[in-house]
Amino acid sequence: MTASEGPMTSAASCRMHVARTVLAAGALLLGLAPAAAQVKKFGDWLVACDNARDCAAYSLRRGTYNAYLRIARGGTPAAEPAVTLAIMTDKPYRVTIASDGAVPLFPEGPTAAETIERDGFVRLTRELAPDALAAALRAATSLEVFHVEKPADWEDRKIDGISLAGALAALAWMDARQRRAGTETAAVKRGRRSVAAMPMPPALPGVAAARPGGAPAPKQAPPAILARGDAACGKEQKDGELMEIHRLGTDLLLYGFFCGAYSSASSLNNAFLIAPDARPEAARKPRFVLPPAVAALLARNELTGRKDSAYNAGFDARTQVLASFNPRRGAGDCGEFVEWVWTGRAFRVGSVHVMPECEGIPSSDWPAVYRTTRR
Repeated sequence: MTASEGPMTSAASCRMHVARTVLAAGALLLGLAPAAAQVKKFGDWLVACDNARDCAAYSLRRGTYNAYLRIARGGTPAAEPAVTLAIMTDKPYRVTIASDGAVPLFPEGPTAAETIERDGFVRLTRELAPDALAAALRAATSLEVFHVEKPADWEDRKIDGISLAGALAALAWMDARQRRAGTETAAVKRGRRSVAAMPMPPALPGVAAARPGGAPAPKQAPPAILARGDAACGKEQKDGELMEIHRLGTDLLLYGFFCGAYSSASSLNNAFLIAPDARPEAARKPRFVLPPAVAALLARNELTGRKDSAYNAGFDARTQVLASFNPRRGAGDCGEFVEWVWTGRAFRVGSVHVMPECEGIPSSDWPAVYRTTRR
């Protein structure tokens, strides 16, 4: 090596070292970066993951819409898949569950379906090892649910038939989103890498709710607030009607207006004004701004992303949380459910649950695509 080559080689070596360091740091940051909200459809199944890589897959196509399957798995390396069969009923009974494959998803023989939840469903849940779950889905094309004893008002014993087409692909997609592919924790894309090779999911963002004020909210709104009802509702609706008044923290008031149906009778548009207790003329409209990834997901699935309205809204003064439920149709089995947390300065999103497919899944069981920790 000549004298002139030394500095060039040294500089190149230095640049290579820096590049490797940057790449390594980038890989580390990639593992720590917040996961984006994602929803994907595979055949007769839909799967969604949130910003902590918790995922859930749902059966969409069924014979009578009396039952559906959900497969959920947390984003941590040690989390196991949980398979839930949800059966709609108004009374407890015994059922048998059968699939057309050699590996059953649920134990054979009669099973008691007794605990009816508030949404009118009985849920039977069992954890399965990832490879056992994948084997069961590979071996079957459908799952059928039957009454053990035929009810008097039913034509036969069959409750529902659930298609498994797409379930295995949904599980493989879940593996990839949770960074399990190639590890021994994967259900479909299994490999030899140990569980230690799988990165931990990103920490959930925190949001701190304001402390609720001690004084009760007034029962009447001042004229300055009432005069702005129509403007608060915007161009699409008129005759904004004051429906509620709540205290935000200690010195602000939240005035809620009903603005009428936005897109259908199932989607009632609400608008709000925030004003200091003693200065109603300083009222302003709050903004409801979603994280970019969540807003993009809602737009892709033709769900709302409006920044100045909430739907079928209700405010809990104790928790300082405003809940917005925007169903896509009257049955309420598709749409979005968003919780907005009042921080003392603004409403920040606390959680987002969505169901873009109108297939009989109750809103109480919609998958989360964004969550926070409450401080």
